[in-house]
Amino acid sequence: MMRRWMRAAFLALSLGWLVALPAAGAAGQAVLWQVRLERYPQAVAYVSVYAADGTFVPDLTAEAFTVREAGQARPVTAATATQPGLHIALALNPGRPFAIRDARGVPRHLYIFYQLQSWLEHEQAERHDLSLLTLNGPTVTHTDDPRAVLDALTDYYALQSRDFRAMTPELTPLVHAIAQAAAPSPRAGMGRVVLFVTAPIEGLQAADLDLPRQQAQNAHIRVWVWLVAPPSAAESPQARWWADLAAATGGQFTLFSGAEVLPDLQQAFDRLDGVYQVAYRTAQSQPGTYPVQVTVRAPTGTLTTEEGRLDLNLQPPQVRWLAVPQEPVRGTAAIRLEVAVTFPDEQPRPLRRSALWVDGVQVAEHTVAPFERFEWRPDPDLPPGPHRVQIEVEDALGLVGAAPEVEVTLGPAAGRVGVSP
Repeated sequence: MMRRWMRAAFLALSLGWLVALPAAGAAGQAVLWQVRLERYPQAVAYVSVYAADGTFVPDLTAEAFTVREAGQARPVTAATATQPGLHIALALNPGRPFAIRDARGVPRHLYIFYQLQSWLEHEQAERHDLSLLTLNGPTVTHTDDPRAVLDALTDYYALQSRDFRAMTPELTPLVHAIAQAAAPSPRAGMGRVVLFVTAPIEGLQAADLDLPRQQAQNAHIRVWVWLVAPPSAAESPQARWWADLAAATGGQFTLFSGAEVLPDLQQAFDRLDGVYQVAYRTAQSQPGTYPVQVTVRAPTGTLTTEEGRLDLNLQPPQVRWLAVPQEPVRGTAAIRLEVAVTFPDEQPRPLRRSALWVDGVQVAEHTVAPFERFEWRPDPDLPPGPHRVQIEVEDALGLVGAAPEVEVTLGPAAGRVGVSP
């Protein structure tokens, strides 16, 4: 019933929305979201490039990017544009101005609802990370299902819209929305947006927005503000403060009195969604954290990202035994020893050396494949009895791993050979 009533009440919107202010300079902005080791030595820097109006800049090639790692330029091998989606946190902060009706008897909050509904109904599932924060109502966090958000929003309106007039708006929904948008991304390179739909907040001071502004800027969150108020509020200090917050974070500010056309959210979010996967070869071969910065030659000028970091968690190869003698052998007969080599850091790389050690003395070495197998013919001078045997390997980075020592018991010519950990 509630949904049918709202559909019947919805009317076409007119006029224009007021302000869209970018935080980027005249040349735009480049954001380095993450640097990740893909398959050593290839690393990938996730870089979003925005024009001065805040929209993603498409069609850049690898030649447009320069990567500096630990102060040294590294060759870029590829730059691929993708759309990983956005973190979008919607926060509703109603108050008396939401309930004001126009000449047709339609309250402002209905226009807002239908603009949000239009976006959520047409938004692709599993594309964005969505959260809904409300004042005194339901919360939905980190879902990729627009329908779940729409259902929660509809339920909220059904239960709470009659009380909007009596509600007291506050900053809490904005603070919570920024926290949700700043959460770790399910996919590398996802942009971050907060849409804060609010009535004027009584007693708000400019300084009250300093911390939210700083938090949003630190996390590269664009804050869009829809201020629901009469046209006369356009010249108020609070409208200016909200517009400043939007401008400082690369967002948009709209004063909505019920007559303006609200932004087309699907179109606006589409223009923000984009990241370049900039592939390059790292020069680092030792575990550690290395600074990375990317410079972009965009159509409007040269842009440089803030410094990011490449975390190299390279670990020595892990070596385990596959074959050790289990049957009786002559003391001087050839003994087949074999190990398996894996990489716990999930960065497979070539081996360049392996060695067989017996009783702490290297007795054989491979510098070409196969590195994992040895045919050990014990020295005739080795006495019968237990002997400590170990195989170690060295990878292309010089990292060394070794199998656990085992005891091989050499018998006389007709004796048995036993192995124990």
